Amino acid sequence: MTKILLLDIETAPNIAYVWGAWKQNIGQNQWKQKGHIMSFSAKWLGDDNVFYHENRKANDKTLVKALYKLLDEADMVVAHNGQKFDLPVIIGRGVIHGFTPPSPYFVVDTLLTARRELRL
Repeated sequence: MTKILLLDIETAPNIAYVWGAWKQNIGQNQWKQKGHIMSFSAKWLGDDNVFYHENRKANDKTLVKALYKLLDEADMVVAHNGQKFDLPVIIGRGVIHGFTPPSPYFVVDTLLTARRELRL
């Protein structure tokens, strides 16, 4: 049976010292804090149990480890803007923490599906 994971993450903003409001090129010495994963919600399709993890500190290693465990079990991941945001952020944070990539999975991005199928 296919294991389908429904997933959403929330991230902290990047914070930098800048002098303008538009089209800023930010040097490495201007960063005060780079963003991190603050929380995620996930559930297996067909299961009522919801996983929720929260992290208010910059060190999101425990949270990313929990996400990697879920992704490693998934055959398919359904996420809104998952292909261009959620999953690259998760994998990128995993690289920062020294994790090896999770097992392969198929991605269904509901944002791309909505743009393709709906005239909004």
